[in-house]
Amino acid sequence: MKDFDFRRAVVAGFFAAYVMSTVSTWTKTLGVPAHEAIRLTSTPMGEWGPNVFTYYMNGIVLALIYARWIHGLFNLHPLILANLYGLVMVFIVMGVLVPILAPEAGFFAFRTGRALGFTLGTIIDRVTYATVLSLFYLPEGEG
Repeated sequence: MKDFDFRRAVVAGFFAAYVMSTVSTWTKTLGVPAHEAIRLTSTPMGEWGPNVFTYYMNGIVLALIYARWIHGLFNLHPLILANLYGLVMVFIVMGVLVPILAPEAGFFAFRTGRALGFTLGTIIDRVTYATVLSLFYLPEGEG
């Protein structure tokens, strides 16, 4: 296993979450259903701060998981490995978290009538996050 660089992982997670929120905002203009950043910025001001804090902390925690246990585990290019990690996150979000947190939406949001849009938005967001993560998290000697 390659060396773990905590500082680089935190910075990579923060920037990956930032870029993902920006892309999520852009995909809304393309007709992909709003979630993530749009939801965060449309909440009442009293909830906005904790929501944004949680959003970025999740991005950092996911980057720390990637950096500590995923990066360097397989002999794959970091971009490929990070995007596989991003697709696993899609399945966790759409296949596990959505049915638990929004049972009315169902597995992969099939009960909403917009499952394809929600899934496409989640894939775009997570692949964006993973790509930025792989570009920012390269410990010393790997770049």
